[in-house]
Amino acid sequence: MDSGIFLNINPSILVMFFIIFITIFESIAQSCLKTYQKEEANLYIIVALFCYTLICFLLIQCYKNNAYLGHVNLMWSCFSIIFIIGVGCIFFDERFTSDDLMAILLAFGSIYYINRD
Repeated sequence: MDSGIFLNINPSILVMFFIIFITIFESIAQSCLKTYQKEEANLYIIVALFCYTLICFLLIQCYKNNAYLGHVNLMWSCFSIIFIIGVGCIFFDERFTSDDLMAILLAFGSIYYINRD
């Protein structure tokens, strides 16, 4: 396994770090696409494409650190639920409901359960 500059970091922590950044870039991309719906400026599409390119690079880094495909996808999905609900509420004035809260709690539970040893 060649982790380059990340050689001395625990692979599980490193994968979690990568997944958090994947989720941040996805949130930026989703926000750009939502904004493009209103403003139709091509810059939003370009930024979204750039973010998804970075996501591909980070996914490769996860797999280079022997992360399981299912674990990466589950954590990415759960973090994405949490981040996107927050972005929607903060930047797009979307409502936060009790269903959103339940989804966030279940997402945290899923992340905990998949990572317990």
